[in-house]
Amino acid sequence: MTAEANSQGAQMYPQVSSRPIGFLTGLSAYHAFMRKPTYIEHLAALPLAERVSAMRNPDMKATLLDEADVRPDAPGSMENVYGLFNRAAAVMYPLESPVNLEPTTADTLGARAAAAGREPVEYLYDFMLEDGGTRFASLSTVDIPARMNVLREMLVDENTVTGLSDAGAHVTLICDGTMPTTQLTYWARDREDDGLPVEFIVNKQTGRNAALYGFGDRGTLEVGKRGDINVIDHDNLTVNAPVAHHDLPAPDPPGTSRHRRACDPRVFHDR
Repeated sequence: MTAEANSQGAQMYPQVSSRPIGFLTGLSAYHAFMRKPTYIEHLAALPLAERVSAMRNPDMKATLLDEADVRPDAPGSMENVYGLFNRAAAVMYPLESPVNLEPTTADTLGARAAAAGREPVEYLYDFMLEDGGTRFASLSTVDIPARMNVLREMLVDENTVTGLSDAGAHVTLICDGTMPTTQLTYWARDREDDGLPVEFIVNKQTGRNAALYGFGDRGTLEVGKRGDINVIDHDNLTVNAPVAHHDLPAPDPPGTSRHRRACDPRVFHDR
């Protein structure tokens, strides 16, 4: 539809992603147990290490798994996502380092729970306590390999621009600051059979966008243009699982612990 419109004089440039968008869940973010009365009253304000220790108690675990949830006072509160994580526990993917961008249904928490003879929500509870409560799972889409094929089709389309690099607007829920790194690693290095040339990816991130938005003084390496250059160790570039940083000055949302959580994109680039 865009190609047809542009052929008739329109100027439409859809912004496309490099991987499926996913909601993150973990103890440093929104999660399935955050609206349990006992969690709100006794656990939410504790530092992470103390919260993990308390939640490892079998009696506490039984209580949190059994209690009914308390809905947030504000109908539109983002905290309502707790219900989504509860219902979707079986189809969430654990995020490992480096991040696997083509997991299968066998990698879901539900599949792992079934193999262990456990319920998905109960398995999710223990998963979130791993590594000192720093583990994250992602609710993205099923059949991710097929999704990646669709994304490739959109990336190579001459009408599209790459984007959706959300590194902060949805802290505690979405962390997409790794989109540029994902393109350079997965699409230009690790994708089997139909990967994309690194020159194409770099141009799509730089010259293509600079030209589209009218920045004629940058985007390509030419005499007289701004010399903004990134030197990248391509072989060792890695996208790792997200890390929560307690570094925002804004007030805490109700029901969370004493610090806002931010997914710092630096952790994906510096490792």
